[in-house]
Amino acid sequence: MTAWAGPDGSGAEVVGPRPGSLESRASLALKILAGVNAAEIILATIPAAIPTSALQAFAFNVASGALAVLYVVVAWALDRRRHWAVSAIRPLLLVLLVWGAYTFVTAVAAGAFRIPWAALAASWALFGPADRRPLPRLSGRGGAVLAASAALIAMVLAGQPVFGWGGFFDVHERDLSASLVIDCGTPGAAIPERIAIAYQWSWSGSTLLANEDDVVVIGWNGDDAEGHPLYVLDDTPEAGDGIDLGSSSGVSATMTREAAGHWRGSLDWVIDLSVRGMRPGRVELVLRRAVEQPPEPEPLTVGASYIHVGVWRHDASAVTCSW
Repeated sequence: MTAWAGPDGSGAEVVGPRPGSLESRASLALKILAGVNAAEIILATIPAAIPTSALQAFAFNVASGALAVLYVVVAWALDRRRHWAVSAIRPLLLVLLVWGAYTFVTAVAAGAFRIPWAALAASWALFGPADRRPLPRLSGRGGAVLAASAALIAMVLAGQPVFGWGGFFDVHERDLSASLVIDCGTPGAAIPERIAIAYQWSWSGSTLLANEDDVVVIGWNGDDAEGHPLYVLDDTPEAGDGIDLGSSSGVSATMTREAAGHWRGSLDWVIDLSVRGMRPGRVELVLRRAVEQPPEPEPLTVGASYIHVGVWRHDASAVTCSW
């Protein structure tokens, strides 16, 4: 048994749980899990190969840190044979066992492997015989600790659907208001030398801790009778703070290629959300007629797509110019 000096300095001792008992094993298991959680928080500061939502990472670190503190508090109370900690330990270990088993199975189903620390530590502790028999009924403080643990674990499990991209706290396609405006020239007149195109957007919602890139793609189709393009890019005015011309190499890259693949000509703007956030924006370009008098020109069709961190894509209604 472990003896502790009394907190009042009188020399009174508190005898800790018997080595190998449920309470002793649980205390050690919780200390190990607290260390694992602390290590995961440190590892989360290293940039991952697969980018993730900054809000999701923040929520995970907060929940993991709070769980680590809670584990240490319960372990400390078990070492001092506190009634509330002893009453809560078996239900808490069962919660950890179920959580660890669930995360292990879901990871394997997704083709990954993670050491189920929580399940291993909890099952090892549960095999220890109780030092105090019968175990006291769950007290108010013990119930509060158990509820807090379950809430923090739920916060970790709900990371993607609640805090991740496309989750509850993110913007969705319904929050986007976008318009595509094209100056097709005077109706009934000859095919114009230049065509001005503008795409603008605004949001009815917002995202906390926005990060990574959104992309706007503007594309156009239209040839003459000889198969030559009617229009080519002429001018692209400055788009604004946090909006740059260029191809995305981040999370929106795949959807960007898919959107651009529908058009003979296209142009991409990358929106740095960590700089710009969910502010309204506008991009413009001018197309120039490729040849002086294209033979039998087809209609020119222009479309635009807004891509949000590779999660969803909004396609504006295409506009067609006919002559």
